[in-house]
Amino acid sequence: MMIPSYPLHPASIAYLKKGHPWVTKDRFSAKFDPSKDFVVGTGKRDDERFLLLNDSTHSQVVARLWRVSAGEEQYFKFTDELVMRLENAISKREEWNCRKKRDNFYLLFGEADFIPGLFIQKLGPVILFQSYSTFWNKYQSFVTDFFIKKYPEHFLYWQNRTKDQQIKMQNINGAPSEIAIQEFGIKYQLRFGQHYDFGIYTDMSAIRDVISYALSESKKMANLYCYTGAYSLFALRNGCSEVHSVDLSGKYLDWLDENLNLNPALLEGKTHIRHEKSVDDFLKNCDTFDLILTDPPSASSDGQRVNKAFDQYPMQLWAMYKKLAPGGRIIAFLNTHTVSRVKFITMIKKTISQQQMGLKIELELSLKEDCPRLRGFTEGDYLKGVILKKKGKF
Repeated sequence: MMIPSYPLHPASIAYLKKGHPWVTKDRFSAKFDPSKDFVVGTGKRDDERFLLLNDSTHSQVVARLWRVSAGEEQYFKFTDELVMRLENAISKREEWNCRKKRDNFYLLFGEADFIPGLFIQKLGPVILFQSYSTFWNKYQSFVTDFFIKKYPEHFLYWQNRTKDQQIKMQNINGAPSEIAIQEFGIKYQLRFGQHYDFGIYTDMSAIRDVISYALSESKKMANLYCYTGAYSLFALRNGCSEVHSVDLSGKYLDWLDENLNLNPALLEGKTHIRHEKSVDDFLKNCDTFDLILTDPPSASSDGQRVNKAFDQYPMQLWAMYKKLAPGGRIIAFLNTHTVSRVKFITMIKKTISQQQMGLKIELELSLKEDCPRLRGFTEGDYLKGVILKKKGKF
């Protein structure tokens, strides 16, 4: 295979050598031939030679690292290497025994599993492929055929999640549009092909298990930006006797009610209250809570304007603090690759100090288990959180 070579920007070379797998658009990468699936990026030294997956149509990430090259590109067999990496990613999940606790887990987590730009979730009988690079469109049939042979009794969906493409899911082999799965013994209704998302965030699953101790020590909990209610149901299962779910979307709150109907035992002797309103309005008039969980979208609408979650955190953290009982906890997440973990934690500490809140960081939260993090790839560490504990006792 003849693969064209191009000099890379010195900054790109430095990042690649540190473990960062992306080459972004600049005057060097702008010269990549868009008709080529692969390019080799080079530096001035012999060991600065990188085999890249070419995606020149992407607005920012025009190439992704496949591996360091030793100049043997003429012998390169991409599909052979791809199969080896897929098998390795799948075998890791089998070792972690994810499926013993939940039906939903990642079989492949993109760059962290060294198959950049492609994520694959197993959701009960459904396997969902999520592509963040148009490169994978050319190998879609190869990848899906591999999984049809590997999991012959499963249904497949393919979703392109690049900004300039449709967000609809492609049904590969007659997959059902709705299914129910279980996570830690709780059933959830999933829907495919109707929305950008399908009803549960699998990258949060391992974190839910980690924070179960905080839920079991709480009696009254508020779940802000609740979506379809995974944390609300998990709180009820782990001992909370009263849970309030807050979201602007009546559609998602109705979906939450469906999930509750799938799990009638969760409400035995317990109370769940839904609030179709903005988080700001809810916090102005609500009671106090032992636990407040917030997972704002990176850009959230309050019905009148769009706010960036990071910019709103200092004000909203103070509002939550005022509604937190002594000894209570705030579990706060930020889900975006544009704000680093260090910047998020620094903001939390600064806000606590400046507003003299009696809070301390009890635990930092991050992706784990089936969602590994790649060292040197800060954008891959997109999901960060903290558990904050208030002084005093319940």
